[in-house]
Parts: sequence; C-alpha cells; structure tokens
Amino acid sequence: MNWRWTWLRAQLTAIVASALVWLVALVLSPALVGVVVVVSVVLVAGWRSRLGLRVRLGARQARSDAAELVWRALIPVEWLRGRNQPLLFTSTRLAQDVVAGGPRELVVHERLARRVSEGQLDDADLCRLVVRAMALTEVNRSRLAASVNLFCLPWSLMAIAARTVCRPVRSIRLAGFAWRVRWLFVALAVVDLYQRGHWPGLVMLILVATATITTPRWNLAWSRRQEAMSEAAEQRLARRMDSAGSAGCLPRAGGRPARPVAGSGGAQ
Repeated sequence: MNWRWTWLRAQLTAIVASALVWLVALVLSPALVGVVVVVSVVLVAGWRSRLGLRVRLGARQARSDAAELVWRALIPVEWLRGRNQPLLFTSTRLAQDVVAGGPRELVVHERLARRVSEGQLDDADLCRLVVRAMALTEVNRSRLAASVNLFCLPWSLMAIAARTVCRPVRSIRLAGFAWRVRWLFVALAVVDLYQRGHWPGLVMLILVATATITTPRWNLAWSRRQEAMSEAAEQRLARRMDSAGSAGCLPRAGGRPARPVAGSGGAQ
C-alpha cells in the first residue's frame, strides 16, 4: 500500500473539520480567505526551495565546525565526502532530532548538534537517526502533503488549544472515566435527536462519534507506517554496507560515489 493512502486516512478528520471552518470564514470574510489562499499557493510552490525550508523548519546553514563534527561521524573517511552529500542545516524548531527536507538537505536540531560536539552521541546512533530521517524525505517534500497541512491549519490550531486545556486534567481519573462512558451520552443524544426529527444534527453527531474511533486508529496506522519505512531504510543500508564495506553510513542520491573534495570536509 502506498504511504499516501495511509497518510490521507489519518488526515480525514482534520480535512472535514477544517473545511467547516473555512466555509464559515468564507461567509464572514471572503477577503481574508482569499489572502490565505494566495499565501498558501506561494508556500506550496516554494515548499522544496531553500527559502521554503527556512520558513517551515527554521533551518539555518550549519557552522563549518558543527558540520565537520557531524560529517566526521557519518562519513569518517574525509576523502569520501563530496558534492553528493546533503547540505547540513540546524534548527531549534524541529519536533524530531533530524529531518530530511529533501534528498540533499539535512536539518538537525541544535540540541543534537551540541550532543555530537560534546561527544554524548555515539556515531552509530547518529547514523541511525539520519537514515531514519532520510527514509521520510518523500513525505517531507511532498507538495500534496504540504497543501493538506496548510488546509488543515484550523484543525492544528484547535488541536494545540485542546492539548493545552486538557493537559492539566489528564491525570484526573474522572476525566478518563468521562471519556470511556461517552457512548452513553452519545446514545441518549441520538435518541433525542431522532425523536425530534433533527436529521442534520443526528448525522453530525454520528460522524463525530465515528471520528473518535477512526481518528486515533488511523493516526496510529500512519505512525506505524512511518516507523516501517524508517526500519526498512535501516535494513537496506545495513545490507548495502555489509556488501560494499562502506566507510560511512550516509546514502547518496542515485547511489553514486562521492567526489573527493579538498578542505575541511563540511557541507559543500
């Protein structure tokens, strides 16, 4: 199964909820929605550009000394480094330690870069993080995914607000009990709406109740699919290194060998 289908299922609830928000916004302020559409089109068009990488990930060109430490861990033999290796960026806005913005763009969290410089991270662990990040390159640079993520911005904002509100009460047992018995209240509401013949409300209630089941499961399926893609990349690289006796862990675009370069060995 293509990763796009698993990913799309996980976005269905966000798409439906965001569509309702955009419909209301279109009625209340068409000009604002028009501005948002124009800005979104520009962002999607430049999603794979260097500027787009900076906007969406806060990526900055890594310092030469930091780049040298990272490349030394990934490709120990200096003359094997070259033009085919990705450019290295750092950021403080990453949710993960390493993100591959493209096949030639590697963004590491500044926290991870400090750990590498202080010798707190083993070279093999760094290689593992990089390979797992590179396995998701196609997802990160997909304009389809970018378009849907921008469209679902209302849902993302609502999710952030919900997490902020629910975090203090998450440890309260009563909150967990209320969530488990939600079906009792749903059943009572369905009966009431049916008796009153309120069909739009009944349909909406059934959709929301269904989403409480499908959304967590589809989100979990997408997380597992990403994990499977990362593990498959690790296994492919392990076989490649065993067969070729490679001196470095970093895969290169098209499998071409790196051209030797002079200098410090940082990102070229």
